[in-house]
Amino acid sequence: MMNKVTTVISVYNGAKYLEAAIESILNQTHKNIEIVIIDDCSKDNSREIISKYKDDERFIIRFNEFNLGLNKNIQIGVELATGDYICFLDQDDMFVETKFEEQINYIQNNHLDGVYAATQEVDENGNILPNQPNLDNFEKLYNSGNAFKTICTVPSDVYLPMSQSALFKAKTIKELNPIRSRLFLNDWPILIKSFEKYNIGFMNKIMFQLRKHSESATNDQSWNKSITLQAIIMAVPSEYQQECIANMYNLRASLCYNAKKYSQALRCMLLSLIWDFDKSKIKFTLKCARKTIKAKLKG
Repeated sequence: MMNKVTTVISVYNGAKYLEAAIESILNQTHKNIEIVIIDDCSKDNSREIISKYKDDERFIIRFNEFNLGLNKNIQIGVELATGDYICFLDQDDMFVETKFEEQINYIQNNHLDGVYAATQEVDENGNILPNQPNLDNFEKLYNSGNAFKTICTVPSDVYLPMSQSALFKAKTIKELNPIRSRLFLNDWPILIKSFEKYNIGFMNKIMFQLRKHSESATNDQSWNKSITLQAIIMAVPSEYQQECIANMYNLRASLCYNAKKYSQALRCMLLSLIWDFDKSKIKFTLKCARKTIKAKLKG
Protein backbone atom coordinates (compact mmCIF):
# COMPACT_ATOMS: atom_id res chain seq x y z
CA MET A 1 0.00 0.00 0.00
CA MET A 2 1.25 3.50 -0.90
CA ASN A 3 2.52 5.49 2.10
CA LYS A 4 0.32 8.39 3.22
CA VAL A 5 1.88 11.86 3.44
CA THR A 6 0.35 14.43 5.79
CA THR A 7 0.92 18.15 5.21
CA VAL A 8 0.24 20.52 8.11
CA ILE A 9 -0.78 24.11 7.29
CA SER A 10 -1.37 26.84 9.87
CA VAL A 11 -3.54 29.63 8.47
CA TYR A 12 -4.04 33.21 9.60
CA ASN A 13 -5.43 35.72 7.09
CA GLY A 14 -3.90 33.72 4.26
CA ALA A 15 -6.70 33.95 1.70
CA LYS A 16 -4.65 35.59 -1.04
CA TYR A 17 -2.34 32.62 -1.67
CA LEU A 18 -3.99 29.78 0.28
CA GLU A 19 -5.63 28.03 -2.66
CA ALA A 20 -2.36 27.92 -4.58
CA ALA A 21 -0.67 26.36 -1.53
CA ILE A 22 -3.40 23.71 -1.18
CA GLU A 23 -3.44 22.96 -4.91
CA SER A 24 0.33 22.36 -4.86
CA ILE A 25 -0.38 19.49 -2.45
CA LEU A 26 -3.37 18.14 -4.36
CA ASN A 27 -1.29 18.14 -7.56
CA GLN A 28 1.47 15.92 -6.14
CA THR A 29 2.48 12.93 -8.25
CA HIS A 30 2.25 10.89 -5.03
CA LYS A 31 -1.52 10.66 -4.52
CA ASN A 32 -2.00 9.18 -1.03
CA ILE A 33 -2.19 12.45 0.87
CA GLU A 34 -3.73 14.05 3.94
CA ILE A 35 -3.97 17.79 4.56
CA VAL A 36 -4.38 19.13 8.10
CA ILE A 37 -5.42 22.79 8.16
CA ILE A 38 -5.62 24.80 11.39
CA ASP A 39 -7.22 28.21 10.93
CA ASP A 40 -6.19 30.60 13.71
CA CYS A 41 -9.22 32.95 13.77
CA SER A 42 -8.62 34.49 10.35
CA LYS A 43 -10.41 37.79 9.70
CA ASP A 44 -10.32 37.56 5.90
CA ASN A 45 -12.09 34.92 3.80
CA SER A 46 -9.60 32.14 4.59
CA ARG A 47 -12.32 30.12 6.33
CA GLU A 48 -14.53 30.35 3.27
CA ILE A 49 -11.71 28.96 1.10
CA ILE A 50 -10.91 26.18 3.59
CA SER A 51 -14.59 25.23 3.90
CA LYS A 52 -14.69 24.34 0.20
CA TYR A 53 -12.66 21.26 1.09
CA LYS A 54 -14.69 20.18 4.15
CA ASP A 55 -16.32 17.23 2.34
CA ASP A 56 -13.02 15.95 0.95
CA GLU A 57 -11.99 12.98 3.11
CA ARG A 58 -8.32 13.83 2.57
CA PHE A 59 -8.70 16.95 4.71
CA ILE A 60 -8.70 17.39 8.50
CA ILE A 61 -9.91 20.92 9.23
CA ARG A 62 -9.95 22.78 12.54
CA PHE A 63 -11.19 26.32 13.15
CA ASN A 64 -9.79 27.74 16.38
CA GLU A 65 -12.14 29.55 18.76
CA PHE A 66 -9.33 31.87 19.81
CA ASN A 67 -5.86 32.69 18.49
CA LEU A 68 -3.21 30.15 19.49
CA GLY A 69 -0.23 31.25 17.39
CA LEU A 70 1.79 29.50 14.69
CA ASN A 71 3.78 27.12 16.86
CA LYS A 72 0.80 25.79 18.81
CA ASN A 73 -1.17 25.34 15.60
CA ILE A 74 1.59 23.29 14.01
CA GLN A 75 1.94 21.24 17.18
CA ILE A 76 -1.81 20.45 17.08
CA GLY A 77 -1.58 19.65 13.38
CA VAL A 78 1.17 17.09 14.01
CA GLU A 79 -0.94 15.49 16.75
CA LEU A 80 -3.88 15.19 14.33
CA ALA A 81 -1.76 13.78 11.47
CA THR A 82 -2.31 10.11 10.57
CA GLY A 83 0.19 9.83 7.70
CA ASP A 84 3.31 7.69 7.51
CA TYR A 85 5.24 10.84 6.62
CA ILE A 86 4.70 14.45 7.73
CA CYS A 87 5.72 17.79 6.21
CA PHE A 88 4.84 21.46 6.65
CA LEU A 89 3.72 24.21 4.30
CA ASP A 90 3.13 27.90 4.98
CA GLN A 91 -0.12 29.38 3.71
CA ASP A 92 1.58 31.38 0.95
CA ASP A 93 4.17 28.88 -0.30
CA MET A 94 4.03 25.94 -2.72
CA PHE A 95 5.47 22.46 -3.12
CA VAL A 96 7.14 21.18 -6.28
CA GLU A 97 4.76 18.53 -7.63
CA THR A 98 7.25 15.65 -7.29
CA LYS A 99 8.27 16.50 -3.70
CA PHE A 100 6.49 13.63 -1.95
CA GLU A 101 7.45 10.99 -4.51
CA GLU A 102 11.13 11.98 -4.67
CA GLN A 103 11.64 12.46 -0.96
CA ILE A 104 9.92 9.22 0.05
CA ASN A 105 12.19 7.36 -2.38
CA TYR A 106 15.24 9.21 -1.02
CA ILE A 107 14.37 8.37 2.59
CA GLN A 108 13.67 4.72 1.83
CA ASN A 109 16.70 4.19 -0.41
CA ASN A 110 19.05 5.75 2.15
CA HIS A 111 17.39 4.40 5.31
CA LEU A 112 16.75 7.87 6.73
CA ASP A 113 14.36 9.36 9.29
CA GLY A 114 13.83 12.47 7.20
CA VAL A 115 15.34 14.60 4.46
CA TYR A 116 15.75 18.34 3.87
CA ALA A 117 16.05 19.90 0.43
CA ALA A 118 16.64 23.18 -1.43
CA THR A 119 14.38 26.22 -1.76
CA GLN A 120 13.35 28.39 -4.69
CA GLU A 121 12.17 31.93 -4.01
CA VAL A 122 9.34 33.45 -6.07
CA ASP A 123 7.56 36.79 -6.01
CA GLU A 124 3.90 37.38 -5.21
CA ASN A 125 2.95 36.37 -8.77
CA GLY A 126 4.99 33.16 -8.72
CA ASN A 127 7.84 34.52 -10.83
CA ILE A 128 11.29 33.17 -9.97
CA LEU A 129 13.41 35.81 -8.25
CA PRO A 130 17.10 36.55 -8.94
CA ASN A 131 19.75 35.79 -6.32
CA GLN A 132 18.36 32.43 -5.25
CA PRO A 133 19.33 30.73 -1.96
CA ASN A 134 22.45 28.68 -2.60
CA LEU A 135 22.82 25.54 -0.51
CA ASP A 136 26.05 24.34 -2.15
CA ASN A 137 28.09 25.29 0.94
CA PHE A 138 25.68 23.43 3.19
CA GLU A 139 25.83 20.39 0.90
CA LYS A 140 29.65 20.36 1.15
CA LEU A 141 29.46 20.59 4.95
CA TYR A 142 26.85 17.83 5.05
CA ASN A 143 28.91 15.53 2.84
CA SER A 144 32.02 16.15 4.97
CA GLY A 145 30.15 15.47 8.23
CA ASN A 146 30.35 19.09 9.45
CA ALA A 147 26.74 20.17 9.00
CA PHE A 148 25.69 19.91 12.65
CA LYS A 149 28.05 22.59 13.99
CA THR A 150 27.00 24.91 11.17
CA ILE A 151 23.33 24.38 11.98
CA CYS A 152 24.00 25.20 15.65
CA THR A 153 26.16 28.29 15.10
CA VAL A 154 24.35 29.81 12.08
CA PRO A 155 27.30 31.46 10.29
CA SER A 156 26.27 34.24 7.91
CA ASP A 157 27.96 32.65 4.87
CA VAL A 158 25.91 29.43 4.90
CA TYR A 159 22.24 29.24 3.92
CA LEU A 160 20.47 26.59 6.00
CA PRO A 161 17.66 24.36 4.66
CA MET A 162 14.11 25.32 5.64
CA SER A 163 11.53 23.11 7.33
CA GLN A 164 9.07 23.39 4.41
CA SER A 165 11.66 21.70 2.19
CA ALA A 166 11.73 18.64 4.44
CA LEU A 167 9.82 15.39 4.68
CA PHE A 168 9.96 13.35 7.89
CA LYS A 169 8.87 9.94 8.98
CA ALA A 170 5.84 10.49 11.21
CA LYS A 171 7.54 8.89 14.21
CA THR A 172 10.46 11.32 13.93
CA ILE A 173 8.45 14.54 13.83
CA LYS A 174 5.96 13.37 16.47
CA GLU A 175 8.87 12.76 18.84
CA LEU A 176 10.26 16.22 18.05
CA ASN A 177 6.84 17.89 18.31
CA PRO A 178 6.99 18.78 22.06
CA ILE A 179 9.84 21.22 21.30
CA ARG A 180 7.22 23.53 19.82
CA SER A 181 5.47 23.94 23.16
CA ARG A 182 8.67 25.33 24.70
CA LEU A 183 10.11 27.44 21.89
CA PHE A 184 8.72 30.32 19.88
CA LEU A 185 10.94 29.71 16.87
CA ASN A 186 9.59 26.73 14.97
CA ASP A 187 12.13 26.09 12.19
CA TRP A 188 15.62 26.29 13.58
CA PRO A 189 15.32 24.26 16.85
CA ILE A 190 13.63 21.44 14.90
CA LEU A 191 16.51 21.52 12.40
CA ILE A 192 19.03 21.27 15.25
CA LYS A 193 17.29 18.48 17.14
CA SER A 194 16.50 16.45 14.02
CA PHE A 195 20.17 16.39 12.99
CA GLU A 196 21.30 15.77 16.56
CA LYS A 197 19.03 12.81 17.32
CA TYR A 198 18.06 11.24 13.98
CA ASN A 199 19.48 10.07 10.69
CA ILE A 200 18.60 13.04 8.50
CA GLY A 201 19.53 13.46 4.86
CA PHE A 202 19.95 16.41 2.54
CA MET A 203 19.22 16.56 -1.18
CA ASN A 204 20.33 19.73 -2.95
CA LYS A 205 17.29 19.84 -5.19
CA ILE A 206 14.40 22.32 -5.09
CA MET A 207 11.37 20.80 -3.38
CA PHE A 208 9.37 23.89 -2.45
CA GLN A 209 8.85 27.50 -3.48
CA LEU A 210 9.06 30.27 -0.91
CA ARG A 211 6.87 33.21 -1.83
CA LYS A 212 8.43 36.57 -0.96
CA HIS A 213 5.98 39.45 -0.58
CA SER A 214 5.36 42.42 1.68
CA GLU A 215 3.26 40.45 4.18
CA SER A 216 5.33 37.26 4.35
CA ALA A 217 6.93 36.25 7.65
CA THR A 218 10.30 35.75 5.95
CA ASN A 219 10.33 39.44 4.98
CA ASP A 220 9.88 40.51 8.60
CA GLN A 221 13.27 41.75 9.79
CA SER A 222 12.24 42.03 13.42
CA TRP A 223 14.50 40.20 15.84
CA ASN A 224 13.36 39.29 19.34
CA LYS A 225 16.46 38.86 21.51
CA SER A 226 14.68 37.00 24.32
CA ILE A 227 13.08 34.50 21.94
CA THR A 228 16.38 33.90 20.14
CA LEU A 229 18.29 33.45 23.38
CA GLN A 230 15.58 31.09 24.64
CA ALA A 231 15.96 28.97 21.53
CA ILE A 232 19.76 28.94 21.85
CA ILE A 233 19.71 27.92 25.50
CA MET A 234 17.14 25.17 25.00
CA ALA A 235 18.19 23.79 21.60
CA VAL A 236 21.89 24.43 21.03
CA PRO A 237 24.49 22.19 22.73
CA SER A 238 26.52 24.13 25.29
CA GLU A 239 29.80 23.91 23.35
CA TYR A 240 28.27 25.91 20.48
CA GLN A 241 26.16 28.45 22.40
CA GLN A 242 28.75 31.22 22.68
CA GLU A 243 29.58 31.22 18.98
CA CYS A 244 25.89 31.01 18.14
CA ILE A 245 24.98 34.05 20.26
CA ALA A 246 27.82 36.01 18.64
CA ASN A 247 26.58 35.10 15.17
CA MET A 248 23.01 36.05 16.09
CA TYR A 249 24.19 39.53 17.13
CA ASN A 250 26.17 39.68 13.91
CA LEU A 251 23.00 38.89 11.95
CA ARG A 252 21.08 41.56 13.84
CA ALA A 253 23.85 44.04 13.09
CA SER A 254 23.59 43.29 9.36
CA LEU A 255 19.83 43.83 9.40
CA CYS A 256 20.23 47.12 11.28
CA TYR A 257 22.99 48.29 8.95
CA ASN A 258 20.89 47.56 5.86
CA ALA A 259 18.06 49.53 7.49
CA LYS A 260 20.52 52.42 8.08
CA LYS A 261 20.25 52.03 11.86
CA TYR A 262 23.99 52.34 12.27
CA SER A 263 24.22 52.94 16.02
CA GLN A 264 22.15 49.82 16.68
CA ALA A 265 24.32 47.88 14.24
CA LEU A 266 27.42 49.03 16.10
CA ARG A 267 26.01 47.97 19.49
CA CYS A 268 25.18 44.54 18.11
CA MET A 269 28.65 44.09 16.63
CA LEU A 270 30.29 45.04 19.94
CA LEU A 271 28.11 42.46 21.71
CA SER A 272 29.04 39.92 19.04
CA LEU A 273 32.73 40.52 19.70
CA ILE A 274 32.21 40.16 23.45
CA TRP A 275 30.68 36.73 22.97
CA ASP A 276 33.19 35.55 20.37
CA PHE A 277 36.18 37.72 19.49
CA ASP A 278 36.71 36.99 15.82
CA LYS A 279 39.11 39.21 13.87
CA SER A 280 36.97 38.79 10.73
CA LYS A 281 34.20 40.80 12.46
CA ILE A 282 36.39 43.81 13.28
CA LYS A 283 36.21 45.23 9.73
CA PHE A 284 32.40 45.33 9.80
CA THR A 285 32.43 46.74 13.36
CA LEU A 286 34.64 49.63 12.21
CA LYS A 287 32.38 50.18 9.22
CA CYS A 288 29.39 50.47 11.57
CA ALA A 289 31.38 52.86 13.80
CA ARG A 290 32.26 55.16 10.88
CA LYS A 291 28.65 55.28 9.72
CA THR A 292 27.47 55.98 13.27
CA ILE A 293 29.92 58.88 13.68
CA LYS A 294 28.97 60.38 10.30
CA ALA A 295 25.26 60.15 11.14
CA LYS A 296 25.80 61.88 14.49
CA LEU A 297 27.87 64.66 12.90
CA LYS A 298 25.16 65.26 10.31
CA GLY A 299 22.48 65.25 13.04
